[in-house]
Amino acid sequence: MTGIANMLGTPRGPTTKPSDYAAIEGVGDRNLMAAVEAAASKPHIVYLSGLHVDRAPGAPSFRYKVEMEAALKSSGLPYTILRPTLLMGFFTDDLVRNSVAQLAGNFPHPVSPVHAGDVGIAAARCLGNPDAYGHAYELFGPEKMGFIEAIERWSRESGQPVTIRRMPLFAFRVVSILLAFQLPVLRSIYPLIRACNVYDWSGDPETLRTLIGREPTTLAQFGRRGK
Repeated sequence: MTGIANMLGTPRGPTTKPSDYAAIEGVGDRNLMAAVEAAASKPHIVYLSGLHVDRAPGAPSFRYKVEMEAALKSSGLPYTILRPTLLMGFFTDDLVRNSVAQLAGNFPHPVSPVHAGDVGIAAARCLGNPDAYGHAYELFGPEKMGFIEAIERWSRESGQPVTIRRMPLFAFRVVSILLAFQLPVLRSIYPLIRACNVYDWSGDPETLRTLIGREPTTLAQFGRRGK
């Protein structure tokens, strides 16, 4: 066995609960590590983590990514960690629903949205490559922009109109508590939205460019492909 690309993630919907993350990512990651450590060969593991996962421990997915990173580093196995910034799909599928973007907070910091396909290519290029052993790569898309600009650019290029509605971050916190029973996913989303408001999600695309061997996908290209 040459290697394993661990892209395990929890599907997110209105009824997704924190326990779902534990069942899928927590248990799944532990089972994978146990199987790999028991294998006769020691395969290279390429793990899809995320940027700033150590800064939003209230987000269940982030918490399990931090645990998995620590397990890999102490395992003695060859590993590579990929830490992409926010995927382009976060703006089109998570923040926008039914042509409405419900935004909580001011989002004062920039972001460099990255295409999921580019991250997948980077993982494939790292797999089994000794030069990637022991490295943690932060991956950024080729453009720096604001969160609202990212939604508006995708809307314009895809031809899908989006209405942007905004509320204060503290108001969303109250809503996430009051509606936790009907919409348990809000308990997981709030820490992520707070992190989006607190941290800079932009960076240099050179690492991604080097790994995939070409220019990373722009948000305009991503939007046009959806037409």
